Amino acid sequence: MPRMQLEALQQIVAELGSVTYPLFLRLGGSPTTTLQPVVARVLLKEIEKFTAALADQLIAGVRFFDDEGVELGGLYRSEMGASDTVRLEVTSEGISVVLSQFPPPVGFRSRPGLKAGQYECLFERITYNGKEYLGSRTAAMGGSGAAVPLPSLPLLPVTKWDFARVSGKPAVWSIVWVRTPAPDAYRDVVHVLSSACDESLRLKAPLKFQRD
Repeated sequence: MPRMQLEALQQIVAELGSVTYPLFLRLGGSPTTTLQPVVARVLLKEIEKFTAALADQLIAGVRFFDDEGVELGGLYRSEMGASDTVRLEVTSEGISVVLSQFPPPVGFRSRPGLKAGQYECLFERITYNGKEYLGSRTAAMGGSGAAVPLPSLPLLPVTKWDFARVSGKPAVWSIVWVRTPAPDAYRDVVHVLSSACDESLRLKAPLKFQRD
């Protein structure tokens, strides 16, 4: 279970109330955690409770596709990649692309919080045509609807995606901003933890979490 996925889910669950889910929120806090079966049962109840509470909460993220439209994987965390001149992030409004470039491309603008010389634009989709990246701005950004040419994008490697259906260095031809129900976004984490708790109860054996 990727640690970064666990930590991302813990951040969301903490907003529901840190005192309500103490066992889950402490997981990964120490190199090794051992839970007796009776405690594993409590953890399982916490997992079931916050999964139900998050059922209607949507998580912003992106999906990556190849040149044939086959899904390669996705991200739910904010960071998508960065270089000296380009930063990509997932936000609740769209894919944020921040450039250190003057003059900035069409649609890019300064805003509070950005450093001098930085400009941002939000996109609902970014595609690659074999020569350059083209961004489709969100409705809130306005504009004519024409695609915005973008520089080369520094995407995170597959090993740092929240989920991947491929390995190595696949060519990403399309990046689409999406909103996914929280339980679906973190289904793998919930499944691993729930299954581990179930096994602890079935075998009547301690449950051991080890942080790598």
